[in-house]
Amino acid sequence: MDLVVAAIAFGTIFVVELPDKTFIAALVLSTRYRPLAVWIGVGLAFGVQTVVAVTAGRSPRCCPTAWSGASPW
Repeated sequence: MDLVVAAIAFGTIFVVELPDKTFIAALVLSTRYRPLAVWIGVGLAFGVQTVVAVTAGRSPRCCPTAWSGASPW
């Protein structure tokens, strides 16, 4: 892998994610509470968010193709 491409991708994503409200909330919470507890809470919240996103993304596959107009595969 070209390191220049990796650095550009990292820099782009870093700049875009900088104003992310979740990051700011975790930063503020870690100043008020124990950092390990905040880290565990953020990890669990990310896990729940991922499960919801995957479930919502797979739900159209459960519909008959006549409803969605898409292939079941």
